[in-house]
Amino acid sequence: MRRQTREWWARLRDSLDGNVWFFSEYGRTDREKAPVREFLRYLGVEFTEEELVVPLKDDDVDVRFREACFSPSDPLPSRL
Repeated sequence: MRRQTREWWARLRDSLDGNVWFFSEYGRTDREKAPVREFLRYLGVEFTEEELVVPLKDDDVDVRFREACFSPSDPLPSRL
């Protein structure tokens, strides 16, 4: 394999390492907090990362924020 091709594959692998972690079970906390974090920023709500709490896996709620509960992974209904 040519050096240029090996370097291309290495760059591709390195760029995907973060995605593999994010979508793995280890990245579950960050993955579930991400849409809630962006939603709160969009609304202009000031918050700290410590206020975004991910309960245990067997909870019906994905993220708790103050008195609110979020489950952003619920699929939206499809249009017919």
